[in-house]
Amino acid sequence: MRTKITLAVGALLLAVALSRADSFYLKEDGTDRVHGPFPFENGAKVRLGEATFTVVRKVTVKMTLPQKLRSTIIPKLDFRDAGIGDVVDFLRQASIDYSPPAEEMHKGVNLILLLKGRPEPKVTFQAHEISLGDALEAVVSVTEMTKRIDANVIYIEPQE
Repeated sequence: MRTKITLAVGALLLAVALSRADSFYLKEDGTDRVHGPFPFENGAKVRLGEATFTVVRKVTVKMTLPQKLRSTIIPKLDFRDAGIGDVVDFLRQASIDYSPPAEEMHKGVNLILLLKGRPEPKVTFQAHEISLGDALEAVVSVTEMTKRIDANVIYIEPQE
């Protein structure tokens, strides 16, 4: 029973956090009883029956795209004659898998490959502990393509 209450309170606090509310109420199922308001601030105590919960408010700040490119570190890259489509897919997934902890709710980078009817270039290079930004620079360098940033999207496309 305690596990169900804990999960329910956790889900509730997440919903309150996403709504950016200052306080919240609890309504008992099957009744018209409403409890609260409870303050939604770090350290606030919420008592439900015999259980007491402490509100832990986690504030996340969304990183800018350049910050993500610098702070997302990929442990190892090893491409050997790989199609650029596969490489971009790998980097897109790596941007999620190796996102910094501060980006828990905003993981990943939008990468779009535009070949514009040209043959798919091949990529060969190895790297260790490389930032996502440096990895993208290496990819466009070895394939003679270019990287264009528009808002929160990175386009990899042939040089004009």
